[in-house]
Amino acid sequence: MNASLQNKVAVVTGGTSEIGRAAALALAKAGAEVVVAGRRESEGQAVVHGIENSGSRGLFVKTCVALEAGWASRQQNT
Repeated sequence: MNASLQNKVAVVTGGTSEIGRAAALALAKAGAEVVVAGRRESEGQAVVHGIENSGSRGLFVKTCVALEAGWASRQQNT
């Protein structure tokens, strides 16, 4: 694990697929703890598993960021 983002937390929306998943894993490799936000729980948990395998910490939050109320409540709980 690279320590350039150590002691930092990254929030990746759309982190359950494609670019979001790649970004979440890259941020974890750079040392960040990563919150993966997305709509699909099984895919989100798989990304968190990959983050943890890289030596970092991850958390999946099921949410749809297109809905403002859902996003605001997630920010307060993370």
